[in-house]
Amino acid sequence: AVSAAGHITGMQPLDSAHLLDHLSNLGLKAEVERVLSMSPVPASALPGASIDEAAKDWWEKFNFLRLDALRQEFRDLDGHCRRNLDDAMAQTRLVQVREMLMRLEAGETDEEAVHPA
Repeated sequence: AVSAAGHITGMQPLDSAHLLDHLSNLGLKAEVERVLSMSPVPASALPGASIDEAAKDWWEKFNFLRLDALRQEFRDLDGHCRRNLDDAMAQTRLVQVREMLMRLEAGETDEEAVHPA
């Protein structure tokens, strides 16, 4: 089943112990230990974290990284639309990008802020 936010529900949590064993068997134990020794490790990356927690944390980081690119896209589109007043597709995209920026700048972090309906 899928939740209203688009997350899969009713699934088992990530089997962190199995994943850590698998990575160790691949010769990545030192890398895993290095990542886990980082301070602070996001709660969503710790054993026992749910997939929903990991997805929420990922979207927060993705959206943060996306802000600069969206701001540049907005500036580019704004200039284009001012020079090409009859470009309806560009104007539609300009509105979409501005809405995404407003949502992200307001602290909304879900995937809908990046992929509007």
